[in-house]
Amino acid sequence: MPRRGKGEAAGSAPAGVFFHPPKAQYNLGVLYDNGQGVPQDYVQAHMWYNLSAAGSLPSEDRDSAAENGDIVAELMTREQIAEAPGLGFP
Repeated sequence: MPRRGKGEAAGSAPAGVFFHPPKAQYNLGVLYDNGQGVPQDYVQAHMWYNLSAAGSLPSEDRDSAAENGDIVAELMTREQIAEAPGLGFP
């Protein structure tokens, strides 16, 4: 198992990132969705899009985050969908 960097949480997200601005959460969704700098992970992308959509984004950006979350959900396997609730979203 790879070692985590200082201040990094047990999961794949750095500690405290859930408290970052919704735009940063949206950007994490994009990175995981496209596999840019991180392994492509639709479960993580879905989580970050949903967190950002629930945040204080302007309505156009919130709609985009929700739409991207829905698109990623359609790409997820049954196993990934089963994994999703453990990450704190339905």
